[in-house]
Amino acid sequence: MSQIELNEKFLAQIAGWEAMKQARACLDTGSVLSSNWTPPMLRGVVQEGSTSYRAGLVIKSTVDIENVCHCRTSREWGTICAHSVAVGLHHLKRGQPEKASASSILSTPANTKPVAASVGRPVRRLLRVADGEAGELAELFVIFPPNILSALDKGKIMLCFEAKWRNGRTPLSSLPLTQEFQFSALDAALLDQVEKLSSAEIPAMLMLSNEGLVDLLPALAEHPRLSVGKSQPLTVVREPLRLPLRVTLETSGEISLALKSKIDTAKILSGASAWLFRENMFQPLGLLKPYFDLLRAPVRLPRLAVPQFLSQDWAVLQKSCDIE
Repeated sequence: MSQIELNEKFLAQIAGWEAMKQARACLDTGSVLSSNWTPPMLRGVVQEGSTSYRAGLVIKSTVDIENVCHCRTSREWGTICAHSVAVGLHHLKRGQPEKASASSILSTPANTKPVAASVGRPVRRLLRVADGEAGELAELFVIFPPNILSALDKGKIMLCFEAKWRNGRTPLSSLPLTQEFQFSALDAALLDQVEKLSSAEIPAMLMLSNEGLVDLLPALAEHPRLSVGKSQPLTVVREPLRLPLRVTLETSGEISLALKSKIDTAKILSGASAWLFRENMFQPLGLLKPYFDLLRAPVRLPRLAVPQFLSQDWAVLQKSCDIE
């Protein structure tokens, strides 16, 4: 192979300047979550809205380059898409921001790991097949600590991640990095979120604050392999709990809101959303974030806030809560 530099010019030549422009936008907005080089395959994850694309390139030579993204552009036109170019830019930025020759990349040993510039540690990512492709079947298990209530009270909880594949059940970090794995849709979505929370490792364990756990819980909803310890099943429900609210128009023109029955606030986690934990079950609360204070005490809206409440929040609360 000739000594052609794998730089922005090279990527633009194989993909076109329009794809290059879109790829730069992906990189600038932080949409590229990871990139990993295992010769001859460059792979990574690109987040576009609510969709995650496992994108990348198979670079066999300067004229034999295959796009591996499953986006519409790649599937319908067979061209190198902006997602894969963005993964290439991300790899260049992390590993060798100024120069990285294609020949040197193709000759990199398989056990060499790219270095994350931000933390100076190896970036380890599992290889996953694209949708519709076959790979080594694997299942994820998430284990919460036996002292889960105590951990939630302290605001820090340690989760353990394990995987079951043909060689048995092992810590997630023990899966081989050179094997391509096939996960269910639930497991793939969970793994995407875990990779976000653990930027430089495939975690066997992950310490989370209560706010971090709140960010992870939607990805755990309806997952069939959750437990407290290794023996007690744990459930994460997707359907929000409808809270009983009493809403009163005061003679002053203000509006007061209060829970009709108390909830043990020690078992409530809040962050981007609010969740209730009871009897080994997490369930989201059907409550808008501006009204989380209701979980602790009644809320009184001043007259100036009433028009916005009636025009925006009132209809949402009626749908998500049982209102008197």
